[in-house]
Amino acid sequence: MRLLIDGGNTRLKWRRVGVAPAAGVLGWPELERGLPSLLDGVEAVWCCLPGREARRTLLCDLLARHGLEAHQPDRALLQARLRPVYSRPERMGLDRLLALRAACEQRPGEPLIVIDAGTAITLDALDAQGRHAGGVILPGLGPMGEALAERTGLPALAPAAWQSAARSEDTEAALGAGLCGLVGGGLQRLVGDLEAVLGADRAALLVTGGDAELVQSLLGSPSTLCQNLVLDGLALESEC
Repeated sequence: MRLLIDGGNTRLKWRRVGVAPAAGVLGWPELERGLPSLLDGVEAVWCCLPGREARRTLLCDLLARHGLEAHQPDRALLQARLRPVYSRPERMGLDRLLALRAACEQRPGEPLIVIDAGTAITLDALDAQGRHAGGVILPGLGPMGEALAERTGLPALAPAAWQSAARSEDTEAALGAGLCGLVGGGLQRLVGDLEAVLGADRAALLVTGGDAELVQSLLGSPSTLCQNLVLDGLALESEC
């Protein structure tokens, strides 16, 4: 039995692979209490570790208490496969590399744009040979709304409550409609820019992450919803 862990900024996503497959999420405050029950029967743990050092340390320490270590994919092999266009490819997030790895496996031979909608929204382009062709990072839906609320005193509005209605009858509705327009218009422009980089009239769009359903509704183009491409990529790498 393998346990796969995607340690995100706001929560930890997990998947058990083997005899009793299961999947779910844990908030970071719940980790110490909730992790032990996930480790029953687990022989190996594969992780995309969180960026924050304190959380990395906490997760690794908890695993060590149960005689387990956090195995990580070979970044050098992922970079060799995907050939990121970054001048310093080691700075490209492992989560992005894993999502792209899974996308290549699921849609081989096609130009792709992978959109991961979490605390940040990332868009990454892959050419038909599975090579990284460029990417963009913008604020996630939650942080965007929270920043506006903090700076203006307007009510904070969770992304799940956003609606793209042009006629708004109260402040909350107007805020949600404005943010939908901002994010949707921006994403459509960025998708077009990346398609131009790929030299493709239309790239296949794969959308993943915690806010994937709302982001998908704002794209204005056909797209495929993927539950968790990071864990899909981690599953592939753990089998190598």
